[in-house]
Amino acid sequence: MNKERGLLLEIGCSVGWFCGLAVAMGWLPVGLDISFSSCREAKEAWDIITVCSDSLPLPFKSQTFHLVLLRHSLEHLFSPKKVLSDVRRVLKEGGWVVLEVPNANSLGRKIFAEKWDTWELPRHLHHFTPKTLRKVLEQAGFKDIKIVTARHKPFLLANLLCSKRHPLAELVRILLGLPTWVLLPFMMVCQEGEVLRGWAQKQSNEAS
Repeated sequence: MNKERGLLLEIGCSVGWFCGLAVAMGWLPVGLDISFSSCREAKEAWDIITVCSDSLPLPFKSQTFHLVLLRHSLEHLFSPKKVLSDVRRVLKEGGWVVLEVPNANSLGRKIFAEKWDTWELPRHLHHFTPKTLRKVLEQAGFKDIKIVTARHKPFLLANLLCSKRHPLAELVRILLGLPTWVLLPFMMVCQEGEVLRGWAQKQSNEAS
């Protein structure tokens, strides 16, 4: 990704802290969220442009933004393919989409199955693996797709086995947590971290 700064759209901006950070990094952010109160708070806190909307198509002209960001938003939306297709429409040629979603291929999901704490039904309408996230980006017309995993939850097992208020809880958390840090490099290579981070480009020779 090049270092050009410009217009940035965050879909699911909540109270806008990332848009505020983007301003400090030289971007001109626009926050979009379904919540009117969140949009108002983001505007008041960070003095940014906010748009309250949950509709498609996105309320922006084609080829407007250099970067579109969806941080833990895509899994909440009814039609990820339609959303990403419209994201591609509002991106400038050569622009990028950046996503972060829970990883349904994570080690935590494989260990805890139906007790995995990130299912979050019915709030999460979709769950992605590295393969399915890549596929939906390809179906939306994106190229140069990169997907990595990040984060793990070393204390999740301890939380399930021992109440946080138990006198031995902290000791159990440490004893069970330390071995998982050793596994972290292998989890990253096998794409088994708790979240997926992906980015993809709208090629400059493509039509909007």
